Amino acid sequence: MGQYNLNRIFQPRHVAVVGASEKKGTIGNALMKNLVDGGFSGTLLPINPKYGTLYGHECFASVSSIKFGLDLVIIATPIHTVADIVQECVEKKAGGGHYYFGWGKRNRDRGPQDRRKNSKDCI
Repeated sequence: MGQYNLNRIFQPRHVAVVGASEKKGTIGNALMKNLVDGGFSGTLLPINPKYGTLYGHECFASVSSIKFGLDLVIIATPIHTVADIVQECVEKKAGGGHYYFGWGKRNRDRGPQDRRKNSKDCI
């Protein structure tokens, strides 16, 4: 892996936040707020089909709906959605990605076998 590829992860110009939200208390909201308030100087691309704009940035319905390359994709969605999102990132040739792992209420009752299976699907 060349330095250029690492720069796409550690010094990204185009960052997508999948699961971006205006709902306080969510990971998607905290990520967007931190990137905006922290002065991220690149292109910030919130992804959530529920919104038209978030924090003053055009919101997209999916990774595949973005018409240009992505350096870093941050995923903050339920685990059962991650494999499909990762597949979109691969097809888009995104530079890298990060998944914020939170079990939350919906996953509390799922057993460890189910969680491992979903995690392995993403690798």
